[in-house]
Amino acid sequence: MIERLPNGIEFCRFAVFETPHCVWGRDLRSQNLRFLESLEPKYFDHLADTQVGLLEGENARLSALTLRIGYSQALEALFALLGATLQAPDAIPSWLQLYGLGELRSLVDAITRSKPVLCFLNDDPRSWSDLAKVVDQYVPGDATAKKTIDAGFGRAWERFASDFLDEQFTDEYNGIKHGFRIRPGGFTLSYGVQEKFGTPAPPEAMQSLGGSEFGSTFFRMESLARRRTHVKLRRSSRNWHPMNFAYGLKLISMSLANVIGFLRVANGVGPETVPFSWPDEMHFKDPWATLVGAIKSEFGDAIDGSHIIDISDQDILSAYDRVPDAGTP
Repeated sequence: MIERLPNGIEFCRFAVFETPHCVWGRDLRSQNLRFLESLEPKYFDHLADTQVGLLEGENARLSALTLRIGYSQALEALFALLGATLQAPDAIPSWLQLYGLGELRSLVDAITRSKPVLCFLNDDPRSWSDLAKVVDQYVPGDATAKKTIDAGFGRAWERFASDFLDEQFTDEYNGIKHGFRIRPGGFTLSYGVQEKFGTPAPPEAMQSLGGSEFGSTFFRMESLARRRTHVKLRRSSRNWHPMNFAYGLKLISMSLANVIGFLRVANGVGPETVPFSWPDEMHFKDPWATLVGAIKSEFGDAIDGSHIIDISDQDILSAYDRVPDAGTP
């Protein structure tokens, strides 16, 4: 809610998850609308269209990774805009500038678990399905069609939230975007009974659990004992199909456009002038339609807190005391 001082200065109080903020200005509503009208949700749709055609070429794995990283970017864009819609519909650009990823994940987790959150929307949505009904209230159509659209987006956002909150999925994304710390390509998982202990079963005796040409292998950190400064590496692999991400990008693009449309109406624009979009009912499931068998695997040393000694932070840093000066042989 935008409030005004006697001198004409406006302010809007809001929370980013549970952290309080207040933005000040002279015309906050116009500022809000200008920001909303500057957004371009078609970017993610464009990204899908340009990369899908390259999945059959010699750089297919690189195009697949482009779709993969674009999908995680789109997830954050969607949930950040939905978070701002819930908590600061009159101060969208301010909320988006102020949120931290940890706060966004906490907010998404709360909605997924149907926990109450600080919210300015009158309907006080407690689930992704509830929020979809709020956002889609200005979508044209009869009651039956709107019910299908609400249910489709609600289920899709819930599944998108599952990906966004998956720690291994996030670690893979971070491994790609921060210095490309991954090996591109998927894996195949098979099992077989050993004829002799310690001797692998022959290839003809192995049974495949499935696999994929596309995916990645990367390292994740795992904390040991009570101190987070004690860690070990785990080698993780994930299989996925890039077309799922392409369809996901298209559905997120539509979702973003509809959230922006809802916010424009909430900020005074006539609903009859705002476009909304949605897929046919069957296409709400496209981002998860292609199955790849084994989805993920993870290996690491069999070490836990009972195998190590507790080295204090000070003792860890004391290792630098023995580093010779530069130039010392």
